Amino acid sequence: MPGASARVADGLTLTGATSGWSAELTEISIDGISRPSIDVTHLAVAAPGANTHGNMLFLPGEFSDAGSIQISGHYDPDDIYPIDAVPETWSVTFRTETGDSSGTILASNGFMTDFSWTGSIGDKVTFSATIKRSGNATRTAAT
Repeated sequence: MPGASARVADGLTLTGATSGWSAELTEISIDGISRPSIDVTHLAVAAPGANTHGNMLFLPGEFSDAGSIQISGHYDPDDIYPIDAVPETWSVTFRTETGDSSGTILASNGFMTDFSWTGSIGDKVTFSATIKRSGNATRTAAT
């Protein structure tokens, strides 16, 4: 059996292929992945019967939204964050786990839609950003 299905986030990286941008991440999530449902209910659909509920009819949408990559990390004031960059391929690379021959790469086209940073007395300065994914997302083995 290949390596365990659980993955540890330690060693995970995010890199933009065109900008080459990466950062010291402290958190990452891919959220908002969705597929629409199309209401095809019509007048001939019977009302729900006794001890039942729900009688609307739906078809799955053809296209799904790949969602966004939410990141946060250590802010570097000398870094140029790609908020105005053209869309590029963003690769999330997982570390190689025991029993695996390579790590896993999740890649998708996308662009940064927001960026902010914050700092307070006696604490580190951190940033947060969102990368909107567009088009197909792929999973491959790292080399």
